[in-house]
Amino acid sequence: MSLKRAPFFITFLSLVSEAGVSATQAASQVPNDTLRYAFVIPGHPGGRQLVWSEKDGHLRVHFEWKTRFGQGPSLESRILLDDDGIPVLLETTGTDLNGSPLKERLKWLDRHVTWANAVEQGAAELDFPAFYIGINGIPLENALLARALLARRDSTLPLLPAGTARIQRVADHRLQAGARTRRVTLFHIEGLGFSPSAIWLDEDLTLFASGTRWRAAIREGWEEVLDTLIEEQESAEAERTRHLAQSLARKPTTPIAVTGVTLFDAESATVRDGFSVLIEGDRITAVGPDGTIELPAGTERIDGAGRSLLPGLWDMHAHLFADDGPLNIAAGVTSVRDLGNDREVLFEMRRRFDSGEEIGPRVVMAGMIDGPGPQSSSVAILVEDAAQARRAVDAYADRGYVQIKLYPSLSPGLVPVIAEQAHARGLRVGGHVPVHMKVVDAVRQGYDEIHHTHVLLFDFLDSTLDPRVPAPLFASFAQSAAGLDFSADDLRELVRVLREDDVVVDPTLSLYERLLMTRPNVPSEGDARIAERLPPQVLRTLLLGGGLSVPEGMDARYRDSFRASLDLTRALHEGGVRLVAGTDSRLAGFDLHRELELYVEAGIPAGDVLQLATLGAATVAGRAEELGSVAPGKLADLILVAGNPCSTISDIRRVVLVMKGGILYGPAAIYRQSGVRVAGNGI
Repeated sequence: MSLKRAPFFITFLSLVSEAGVSATQAASQVPNDTLRYAFVIPGHPGGRQLVWSEKDGHLRVHFEWKTRFGQGPSLESRILLDDDGIPVLLETTGTDLNGSPLKERLKWLDRHVTWANAVEQGAAELDFPAFYIGINGIPLENALLARALLARRDSTLPLLPAGTARIQRVADHRLQAGARTRRVTLFHIEGLGFSPSAIWLDEDLTLFASGTRWRAAIREGWEEVLDTLIEEQESAEAERTRHLAQSLARKPTTPIAVTGVTLFDAESATVRDGFSVLIEGDRITAVGPDGTIELPAGTERIDGAGRSLLPGLWDMHAHLFADDGPLNIAAGVTSVRDLGNDREVLFEMRRRFDSGEEIGPRVVMAGMIDGPGPQSSSVAILVEDAAQARRAVDAYADRGYVQIKLYPSLSPGLVPVIAEQAHARGLRVGGHVPVHMKVVDAVRQGYDEIHHTHVLLFDFLDSTLDPRVPAPLFASFAQSAAGLDFSADDLRELVRVLREDDVVVDPTLSLYERLLMTRPNVPSEGDARIAERLPPQVLRTLLLGGGLSVPEGMDARYRDSFRASLDLTRALHEGGVRLVAGTDSRLAGFDLHRELELYVEAGIPAGDVLQLATLGAATVAGRAEELGSVAPGKLADLILVAGNPCSTISDIRRVVLVMKGGILYGPAAIYRQSGVRVAGNGI
């Protein structure tokens, strides 16, 4: 490979800042011709990226941002490109999200390439160009990739350590800001995730903007046109997903009968062999033993032999983002409860799902209420007094929300006010517990639900912890949960209070498995089961950001604490506390499967687990009249599964057919479109 100086470009791989950052001394000493980009969070700047070229041809990058919790990386990179725009040297140093030192290095020497980072160490002999994307999220790299792809005749490049990237020109747009005008082009890069990554380049193919409504990077001085660009790329993405929905969904023109199937009875949490189910339009019209149902002329038959038919699954702790809709449907998750999202984005997403313009589940919505402060949620309505609190509840109720989710910065004195108003409007109340408030007090003042195991155990962890800052709270949970005695009087009293007040608990065990059981380059067991199926770059991101940093000598303790979270879940179930299955997912659909497996691993019978993920969830969400069980008159939200998950819970991963409101979907086809490898059995 020959080397030369090359133009420099920039985009953002890790757009996750929620607070501004100040200039560092290093950033203040860059050359005058440095390219500068603003990093925008709705309402305020969130960080910046600086890129300049050195005399020896190296590109230099300074990148830093901070979360609303005061954390964030600070990175310095040197990059050298060859004649084809391929990085042949990449060196990154600095600190990661938690302030720990990091190093990453890529080097080509003729055909030999080596790379090393926090979770990988690899080498290869290659006779062809391949593009390495740094795992630490240096923003420059997607734009360098876009440039290299555009220079290729087939617009395609292999990726290191695995995968293939492609680029597609989507649309041109002429911008105007005051007296200035600029022509920019939207491109889609495929192969980095479950769907294409959007990037805006200007006429000389330098990055102009990148990101979403949540957070975005744009050339400094052009911030006023960002909303226009976001609307353009959202329109392009909507068109893409509309075409996918048209090609992957099938609306039957005749009645459908699933025959000879093992039927899961969600009412009794048992299965019945040799059953038939008739669906006409969007409803189930008949259920009974084979041969007892009269099928209309022209009925399409689906052979259910060796398979199980279940109601569609629910994920009761979701925060829906792009890509989640199809992945949920492919996994048999036909309904989700979104527990906190940008309101307008969520309304539009739900509208597209309901209209069939995009593949996705039914959505019930919980609206967040928090108090003002540096750790306040960016998607919550912030309140400081009783009048504001009541107005916030009414605002959510008027727009069709079914639940209020409270967050830790809320003043404890407003909990009973919100609970009273919510209950008067027919809404449930749940969430995290406000700072300086105990779990039992929250329950007695109106909570209907507690989200997360660590929130439930907050009163038993380090008393100096601030529930508004999750990192130390998770670390305390990882180091302390193993030492808790769930048969002790205080914990037994907590279970009693939860049962007697009919408080629902959402354990999110799959979240804790990923946090406590992931190790450098070693995924948790749940992630290991699907690792080979995921797009390579998705897996790399999962490995890097999946787990907590484990202090020396604490490995066994972290593992024991995860086991303790399972023990607590079993104790809650045995104590009569209602559970719902939620994930707070990073991998929509896949994580719900793992959540259910973990409940069985905890000691809950598989039938009970399937019941809480179907009829139990529908009941909590207020949708049991139409959803949650296979019964005449209910909506036809059904999944056909190879095997019997009521005896082997992992069979829940083997979904072969999904029906939502009578519309049929093939999981294998959806997965292929999302870059997910389909297993040898076609599932």
